[in-house]
Amino acid sequence: MTKPSDIFSLLTLTVVITSCGGTSNDDASEPLVIDIVSQQFIEGAINFGSIANRQERLDVCFLAVKQINDVGGVLGKELNSIGFVANTTAQSSDFVQQLVDADIQAFEIQFSSRAIAAAEFTVPAGRVLMASTAQSTSLTDIVDNDLVYRFQPRTDTISIALAELAIEKGGTKAAVIFNDDDPFGISISEEFAKVFAELGGEIVATVTFPLTKENGFDHEIIILENSGADVIVNNMLEPSLAANFYNEARSLDFTQLVNLTGSFSGVGTFLLDNLINPLDIDGLSGVQSPRGLQTDENVQFFQNTHVEQYGFLPGAFTYGVYDACHIIGLANERAGRENSTDSPTGLMIRDSLRAVMNPPGEVVGATTLSRAFEVLRNGGEIDFNGTYARQWDVNGDLIGDMTFDVSFLDGFNVEWVTTEQIIINLESNEPVFFDRE
Repeated sequence: MTKPSDIFSLLTLTVVITSCGGTSNDDASEPLVIDIVSQQFIEGAINFGSIANRQERLDVCFLAVKQINDVGGVLGKELNSIGFVANTTAQSSDFVQQLVDADIQAFEIQFSSRAIAAAEFTVPAGRVLMASTAQSTSLTDIVDNDLVYRFQPRTDTISIALAELAIEKGGTKAAVIFNDDDPFGISISEEFAKVFAELGGEIVATVTFPLTKENGFDHEIIILENSGADVIVNNMLEPSLAANFYNEARSLDFTQLVNLTGSFSGVGTFLLDNLINPLDIDGLSGVQSPRGLQTDENVQFFQNTHVEQYGFLPGAFTYGVYDACHIIGLANERAGRENSTDSPTGLMIRDSLRAVMNPPGEVVGATTLSRAFEVLRNGGEIDFNGTYARQWDVNGDLIGDMTFDVSFLDGFNVEWVTTEQIIINLESNEPVFFDRE
């Protein structure tokens, strides 16, 4: 049986020339794209766009689409994802424009910076945008005509948990590191600084540089050495480039500091594979939301079917992608019903998004997709519980129960170890402090 990843590799026909080291940051060279839209567009299907930064995330969307088609598709049609791995925001935006021009009505896209850039094309055209991994608070503030929805908690939620962790570990003076052209890094670092100060801490250094900087961190390291910080918070976007930073900063004894990240804790091997000596940052800790609650039946279903399809567990931050691609199918089904059409527009899909995601309605999830479509086709309403996303507020930001992994780096065994999962219930996205046992 041909796996989705094999099928995708036959369809994309892309040639990508990357910088040495194979990172996926925004200084990678532009790809030569051979008309991906026409290669993957299926006439008569419900087509939507999926733009990822890694192949594993496209594969997750493909799995979600397959599961929907296995239970009958959408509005009597096949659901089809037109997918692309973009190395840069510019590449992502170019592909979004091509898809808008091809009359695609819904999009799933990753990274805050890419979602914000994509919205410049999708919102004026009245298309729905699922920001499946975006966390920056700046996404909330764009004028989007209620067309942009996220599947991850905002950075202000993460920042509070991270600042409380720094205080718990005895930190008093913090230095923060982030990319100054990355909305996620900017917002999580600024919000951490604010909360850390409110908890009695002091920010003694702020170290910033662009995403294009891969090495040559002598100046930044000197700032850290002279700062007197006992807490280092590294919120660089790319884990592999964060490894370059740590490799050059071996004069600092990170094991004697409260060494934290709100960006890449528990995120695969992208950091670990590029470290000269993982023991240099043994104990690096962080709080992030890379996966759903491990005891949840929908999470277990996703993991089991991913292993069955691909032979391994889904990677970090794939859970929101999986949820987004399911929601696109469900919202299309309801939109078609409500508007008596088998080809809903973006605005029609928008008007059904909260109806399929938020209560009231019959509670359904990945394990009960067939039932979810049955309810919709029979005129009923559903309350879709995703593997991570459960409910949106008026801005399209997540509320309700959100799961966070508290992890640390085991430098000896070279692996991330999750010590606990904490659940934070947000009734709104107003800043609050959390009680942790």
